Amino acid sequence: MNRGTGHSLVCGLEIHVELATRTKVLCACPNRFGAEPNTLACPVCAGLPGALPVLNAEAVRLAVLAGLALDCTIRSRSVMARKNYFYPDMPKGYQITQYEEPLCVDGSILLDDLPGGPRRVRIERAHLEEDAGKLLHDAFGTGTLVDLNRCGVPLLEIVGAPDLRTPEEARRMMEIVRDRLEACGVSDCRMEEGSLRADVNVSLLDEATGQFGTRVEIKNVNSFRAVERAVASEARRQERILGAGGRVVRETRLWDDGRGESRPMRRKETDDDYRYFPEPDLPALRIGPEEVEALRRRLPEFPAERRRRYRDEMGLLDADALLLCRPPAVARLFESACAAGASPRAAADFLRVEVFRHLNRAGLDPADVPFGGESLARLLAAVGAGRLAPVGARRVLERMFEDSGAAADPEGEAERQGLLIRSGGVGLDDLARRVAAAHPAACQDLRAGKEKAFSFLLGQAMREARGGADPKALAEALRRVLSGPGHESAGLTGPAEQAGGKGDPA
Repeated sequence: MNRGTGHSLVCGLEIHVELATRTKVLCACPNRFGAEPNTLACPVCAGLPGALPVLNAEAVRLAVLAGLALDCTIRSRSVMARKNYFYPDMPKGYQITQYEEPLCVDGSILLDDLPGGPRRVRIERAHLEEDAGKLLHDAFGTGTLVDLNRCGVPLLEIVGAPDLRTPEEARRMMEIVRDRLEACGVSDCRMEEGSLRADVNVSLLDEATGQFGTRVEIKNVNSFRAVERAVASEARRQERILGAGGRVVRETRLWDDGRGESRPMRRKETDDDYRYFPEPDLPALRIGPEEVEALRRRLPEFPAERRRRYRDEMGLLDADALLLCRPPAVARLFESACAAGASPRAAADFLRVEVFRHLNRAGLDPADVPFGGESLARLLAAVGAGRLAPVGARRVLERMFEDSGAAADPEGEAERQGLLIRSGGVGLDDLARRVAAAHPAACQDLRAGKEKAFSFLLGQAMREARGGADPKALAEALRRVLSGPGHESAGLTGPAEQAGGKGDPA
């Protein structure tokens, strides 16, 4: 990317993913977000003398699965190492991680949907390590507290090669990594909770000499938008320095998303500063090829492939396919509804409009939907057969979120609520008479030739029917009533037919 100064952007991401294990990577403390500070810590977390680590086998399995999802080679032998540095949220004075012999190496991902076409980005390594604790800064600036709950949470660090050339590519890489690891169940990838975050490395390439500039790292960027903004902001900052004849200093910076800029944190350490050496309390990790192949068989269909299938084989619009291909809970609900007989288009429309609206209004996650695709298919079948109007289906859906009985029998719930459509007979005539009696002014307008009055009356009738009447049958009943004794039929035919043909105007 030529930025108009003889330099082009070079970017690499270090993506940190907290693994979805029940316990931490080196001890039996629960791995859970949101607990009271320092309630999920033990002597191992606190680095107390004599406390020995024990490696979590499930964390290793999830790390291997993640590596396979990123097309990495899984090493048969890898070694845990000590990375020595002092920071208040790392009470041992070192981090247990991997260095010279990481678990996963030589991977890649394909960046799709880019303006210039797809590009492949290399992944140099993905290694297993423990997360650090968290510093809680006093709101008044008088002190800082340390929460050790996050100490020892299993972390996979994915180190991308400096292959990214635009801020948009950096964002897309983060999204694809999120999609793949979320699909595998490796992590919930909730950036707002810190289970997915990135360090952004930016430098400028001198196009005249082919020399790479000094690399600057921006730590702990925790949203897709922030990754894109941080890359663009740092490139501009380095351009200004070089344009003024200055020199870019190798350093670590912190991103302030509110102000859209970074600020210095510390001068960047080198690998020598960390004094890496093999962790003496943990033996080398060995993984056989049969274990790797067993995990490879667990790899799911990834969202990019699922999106293409929804579009090409199920006939969904691309926007709907994109919406339904992730997160996994949404894709499972959609696919199980289709497997139970629902039309893909009808299921996609209902999920996009009604289910997502309810989730957003209630502040729920898609994983919180308390019913499966079979229940959704039964509800849609009632709508498709004309036994339940869309407005009635919306009411039944609300009950399905609250009551397992309603979810098991959506049509039965519609019957209990009186929402099943009545197609004709005395019941609709009685309803039409009540509406006409309640709105004499509208009836007078209709006699005066104001055609919109019929649409108003039909809307009132549909509202009173609460979605439990067929719009065409109700329009016929309203015409009969308004043409009967006490009502004039003049001007009735046109608007009645028009309103009845449109369905429910309410």
